[in-house]
Amino acid sequence: MMMRIFDKISKIFFAFICFIVILGMVFLSVRNYTTPIVKYTPVVPSDKIKTTYYFTGTVVPKNSKTIEVKAAQDMDISNISIKSDQIVPKDENLFTLDISGSTSDKTDAQDAFNDKLYDANIELNRMIKSLEKKINKEIDNIENVNPYDGITVYATADGKVKNLSVEEGKKVNNNIISNIIDDSILKISFKMTANEYPNIIVGQRVLVTFAGYEGYYEAEVTSINPNAVPDKDKVSFIYNGVIEAKNPGLISTGVNVGVSTQRDGQPVATLSNAGIVESYAEQSPVTTEVYSNSDMDVNATKVYVIEGETVKKGQKIAVLGGEDLVSYLNASIKKIKDKIKLISNLKKDIGNLYGDIITINSDNNFIMDNIGNCAISEKIYVDYITENTTIRKGDVILKYHTYNNDALSIKAVVDAKTYKNLKQIGDKIYYGANKGNMDIKAALDGIKEFSKSYELSYKYQEADIGRLNLSDNVIFSFTAEEKCVNVIPKTAIVPIGRIEVGSNGFVYIINTEDSILGNIDVLEEKKVTITAVGDETVSIEFDKDFFTGYRDIFIVNYIDSTLKDGMRVKTK
Repeated sequence: MMMRIFDKISKIFFAFICFIVILGMVFLSVRNYTTPIVKYTPVVPSDKIKTTYYFTGTVVPKNSKTIEVKAAQDMDISNISIKSDQIVPKDENLFTLDISGSTSDKTDAQDAFNDKLYDANIELNRMIKSLEKKINKEIDNIENVNPYDGITVYATADGKVKNLSVEEGKKVNNNIISNIIDDSILKISFKMTANEYPNIIVGQRVLVTFAGYEGYYEAEVTSINPNAVPDKDKVSFIYNGVIEAKNPGLISTGVNVGVSTQRDGQPVATLSNAGIVESYAEQSPVTTEVYSNSDMDVNATKVYVIEGETVKKGQKIAVLGGEDLVSYLNASIKKIKDKIKLISNLKKDIGNLYGDIITINSDNNFIMDNIGNCAISEKIYVDYITENTTIRKGDVILKYHTYNNDALSIKAVVDAKTYKNLKQIGDKIYYGANKGNMDIKAALDGIKEFSKSYELSYKYQEADIGRLNLSDNVIFSFTAEEKCVNVIPKTAIVPIGRIEVGSNGFVYIINTEDSILGNIDVLEEKKVTITAVGDETVSIEFDKDFFTGYRDIFIVNYIDSTLKDGMRVKTK
C-alpha cells in the first residue's frame, strides 16, 4: 500500500518537474522572442575628438576708413547716376552740384593743381617701381619696407645653381648672383654640307650620339641658317643649324655629337661633321640692381644655396645687406615718402578750392569741374549716396571706400576657444562662398585681440578676383583635434534639443544582472551633459551622483524609441 502511494507521489512530482522545465523553456523562448536586441559600444575614457569648425567672414576694404563728402553750404544736387552698394569706375560722373553760389573762379587753379598732381603721381610710381626692382619685392605700403631686412634674391626659374658669385659674409662683386640652368634640354650646334642641306629641315626628327655615351637619342632640328658660309678649306660651303635634345645624363657643354637622319627610329645617314653641345636650353640669371661698386659696399649676409644645387623658382638664393645698403635704402624710402607727402598736400589744396562748397574728411581723389560735375579719379565702392535733391549745410552727400582688389581683405571675428584651436592647426584652414566650395587655403594677414574675441584678417587672394566681391560673406572651416573624456558615438545619445556643447541628453547603460535563468542585460537610463562635439563622436559628462569607479561602461548604440529605463535586452 505504501509503495503504491509513494509511486503515485513520485509520478506526480516528476510530472510537476517536467511541467516546470517546459514552462521555463516556454518562458525563455518568449523572453528571447520579445526581448529587444541592441548593439552596444564602450564609453572610451579618454580619446581625441576630431571636430570641423565653421565661422564666417566678410570681404572688406583693407583700409576700412570711410571717406565722407559733406555740403559746406545749402545747395541743390542733380544728375545722381550712382546708387548705394555700387562699384563705380574711376573718373565716371557721380552727380552734379549747383555751385552758382560759389563766385570764385577756380578753373585755372584747379588745372594747375591737377597738372602737378599728375606729374607727381607719375614720378611716385616710377620711384616705387625702381625700389621694387632693387629690393625684389612688391611695395603695397612704403611704411612696411624695412631697410634692415636687406635684399633677398630669389631663383628666377627651376634648375641648378651655376656660377654662384656670392659667399656669406663677403663683399658682393657682381650684379649677377648666379645662373639658374635647366640642363634637361641640350642645345647642339651642327653643320651640313651643300649636299646634306636639302635633306634637313626645321622640325625634322634626327638621331644623335654623344661622345662617351652609347646608343642613339632622339632630337629635333629647331633652326637652320639658310645662308651658307665658307668651310675651313675655304673652298666648300656649309650651313649651320641648331638641334635640341633631352639630356640623357650628366652631359655638359663642349661634348661632341654625331647627327644622323632616321627612318622609324633607325639611323639612315650620318652627317659629315660632328655637332657640339653649345649650351643648355634654359639659362636664367639671378641678378641684383644693387651691388658692390666704388660708391657702396654690399655684403652677402646669408647664402641659402651651394653650387650645383637644384632649386625651384622663387626659392631664396641669398640675402644682401650692410651699412651702405641700409643708408641707400633709407634715402630711397625718404624720397618716396616726401613725394607721397607732396601728393597729399596737392590733394588738400584741390580740396580747399571747394571748401565753400564741400568738405571731405580725408585725402582723396575727388574731382569737381567749374560747372559742378563731380567724379573720383579711382575706382570706388559706394557706401551711401543721398536721395535728396536739396542739400543743407553739413548734410552727408556721399560715403565711399576705395575699391581695389589689392586693397581688399577678409575679416572674421572668433571667440577665444575657436582662436585657440586655430593656433593649434596652423595654416590648415580653408574658405569659400559656401560649404560646398571651400577649396582655397586661407592666408592670415593680421590679428587684433579684444577682451572676449579676436578679429582675424585674411588676404584677398588672386583666386578671389571675380569670385568674391566687397561685402560678400565667406565661410571658413578647419578641423582640430581635442583630447576629451567619456567619448561615445553620436548615435549613442538621445539629445535634448540639438547636439551641441552644453546641451543635455540620455544614454542607456547596459548592466548585467543574475537571475534564475542566468545572466540578463538590463538598461539603466542616465542623464548626461555634452562637453565636446566632433564630426562622428561626442564627449559626455555623467551626473555627479553616477559613480563609474574603474569598471568599463557599455552603452546602447543606435537607440530606438522602444528602449526604456529598466528594460531587459539582448546584446549583439
